[in-house]
Amino acid sequence: LSEKIIAVAMIPNPNRKTFRMVFALDGLTCSSCSQSVEEATKTFKSSNPFAEVIENSIVVSLFPEARLELEYFITGTGDQTSLADEIAACIEEIGFGAELLSESEVETGDMDVENNQGQRNGIKSVILQVDQNAITATQLLKEEDGVLDALLVIDMSARKNTQSVSTITKGGEIKLTYDAHDVGIRTILASIQEANEIIGIGGCGAISVTDAESYQNMIDRSENRRQAEIQKYKRSFYIAAFFAIPVAFISMVFVHVPNAKDFLHSKSIWNITWEELLTFLLTTPVQFYSGKRFYREAYYSIKSRHLGMGFLI
Repeated sequence: LSEKIIAVAMIPNPNRKTFRMVFALDGLTCSSCSQSVEEATKTFKSSNPFAEVIENSIVVSLFPEARLELEYFITGTGDQTSLADEIAACIEEIGFGAELLSESEVETGDMDVENNQGQRNGIKSVILQVDQNAITATQLLKEEDGVLDALLVIDMSARKNTQSVSTITKGGEIKLTYDAHDVGIRTILASIQEANEIIGIGGCGAISVTDAESYQNMIDRSENRRQAEIQKYKRSFYIAAFFAIPVAFISMVFVHVPNAKDFLHSKSIWNITWEELLTFLLTTPVQFYSGKRFYREAYYSIKSRHLGMGFLI
């Protein structure tokens, strides 16, 4: 929440403030998990009577990183407290983790987004988050007076099987560099939204603007989360392998060695053979340490009535 607030081009409404939030999600493994998060967010009711989530703004994605994006508004002069903690708690109640990556205000006043780098000479760098038709928007931005560069950041899976850019309707993130002495960010946004090329293909939806430093911070945090998750799964795998390999030798190799076979088939305690006892002791950590997340996911999938991969496993 300490990140710099951003601006978004919207129709002014002095009695309503809109905010956009991005959460990194943990524990999602399939489309059923995504559906559970989406439905939980849609049915979310804040304790703040002046705040409400905009249902058609909710987007849950699995790749390249599990994320939840949504917008909510606060009307009047009521409680202005962020809904981030409440929404995170709502997601955690159905068994998934949620960490706020960024929260940005949809501002309607005469506000500009500034980047600390390049302020003295008027050169500013921002990130535009465009809901749709990002490729066409990028092309138009490059033609704007005062714009020095416009670079599209988009997942290649959003590209359809055609060479015509007019059919690429997915949203994306655009890195925009412009000279604030020549043009303001609001003038740039207005010219894009009012361009016939954009209007003719359905517009570009809401456009949010984040200063480059805050955007980079969000990317860095996402990468740190990804690395931490990789290390967690590596650790779980190594522990499972450490116990599973001896089980494989006991069950498939030693039982064919005469002396070892006699020992393994002899009784230990309570009429249990050594083979049964040793494999039980070795497989228990694999089952309940390396496999605990599947039990957790199964429990919450039953609770939320959306049976996913955790329940199947």
